[in-house]
Amino acid sequence: MVKLKRRITLDLAVAAFGLGSWLGVNGTFLQAPLLLRQLPEGWALPTWITLAVQLGNVGIVVHVLARRLLPRIPDAAYIYCLLATGAAGLFLNAFLHAETVFWVGAERSLSFLTLAFCSALVGCTSSVLFYPYLRHFREEYLVTYMVGEGLSGLLPSVLALIQGVGGEPECVPSPDGSTWTTVHPPPLFDTDVFLSTLGGLAIVSLLSFTYIHNTSQFDSERKSPTENKELRKEAPVRLLDQSWACLFAASAALNCVNNGVLNAVQSYSCMPYGATTYHLAATLKVAADPAVCLAAVWLAPLSVRALTAMLAAAAGPLAYMLATALLSPTPPLQDQAAGRALVVRTAAAYNDP
Repeated sequence: MVKLKRRITLDLAVAAFGLGSWLGVNGTFLQAPLLLRQLPEGWALPTWITLAVQLGNVGIVVHVLARRLLPRIPDAAYIYCLLATGAAGLFLNAFLHAETVFWVGAERSLSFLTLAFCSALVGCTSSVLFYPYLRHFREEYLVTYMVGEGLSGLLPSVLALIQGVGGEPECVPSPDGSTWTTVHPPPLFDTDVFLSTLGGLAIVSLLSFTYIHNTSQFDSERKSPTENKELRKEAPVRLLDQSWACLFAASAALNCVNNGVLNAVQSYSCMPYGATTYHLAATLKVAADPAVCLAAVWLAPLSVRALTAMLAAAAGPLAYMLATALLSPTPPLQDQAAGRALVVRTAAAYNDP
């Protein structure tokens, strides 16, 4: 059988399409070390961001209902709407993130959290929209898409490292010397520049999908209707088997901790060690995700026992992060370089499973 050549143009377009998947969610969390200084939620801001992101799963429910009520609408229409929503959310948040409203007895960052929810709709719904759309193409391009999905974490992380946090706060005297004021050195560029840049990348993702869906030059890379029918005739997987049940339980536990608990408590765990430490921990945690996801593409699937053992090994870093959060604002080794290095390494290490 003759092996078909890859279309490099399609590879680039599919990778750019995948770039828009988790761009907004990753970018929002990466700005938390800077925004918690400005927004009224303070150290609790990552908890509110986590809540907004988890609410983004409502997009899956809406999509399922829309497919049942409006079955003739193609997936492409939903993808257009989703990518446009993500890009608009990033651009609007670039200019509205500092706006607050008085609600339920306190100032709230309602616009920032609402637009973070819009960005989360893209990431949470991409798994049930983007992957099924790619079934129409040869399997090789699914790996390319996952590369782009990995870039949605890597590129914002690199940008955040360049941005920095400006260093630790300093106490400076007033002009007359009567009082002291805390001054936060500014980063290399502000949040509005950061989010606008991500908004531009989201537009690239939208344009790439438009190109993939509407050009005829990639017809040779699409699967024929016969191939798609053969895939649907494959024997169904028995999801109630013990191995699958264990795998689902382990995956649920990992996602609950990694996407919920750790993101919510990271500010309390890292901020006592300094703003720079929190910035590095948050950035390297996001940067580690694509590396792990891409490694999973080429590594052989692990057994349920191996996955369980890896989750058990991850209990150590998890326990340390929770302990430093509970002991905040005076965690162990607070004033030592070893303590800062340990909390940063722990944040990145928990993505290893």
